[in-house]
Amino acid sequence: SDGVGDVCDNCVHVFNPGQEDSNGNGIGDACDIAKCDVDSDGDIDISDIRAIYGSLRQTVPPASPLMDFDDNGVISITDARSCVLICTNPRCAP
Repeated sequence: SDGVGDVCDNCVHVFNPGQEDSNGNGIGDACDIAKCDVDSDGDIDISDIRAIYGSLRQTVPPASPLMDFDDNGVISITDARSCVLICTNPRCAP
């Protein structure tokens, strides 16, 4: 319902009419932020980053796809760093 058809929308389930994609990964910024919010509290903070770092080198559990920022099936340092870059809290580094 953001005015962009689902076929072209880079974040289908989140309202993002501007289709911003600041890191060029093909996923809208609105979904990137939702993706890193591991504890689903509405922001990306140190608890989210710690959870990701604590799961490094693990395959992504079906119940927790939010840790796998790049959707490659493995939680990696790249996922953690990507989430730190879009952290919504100024004290995000673990």
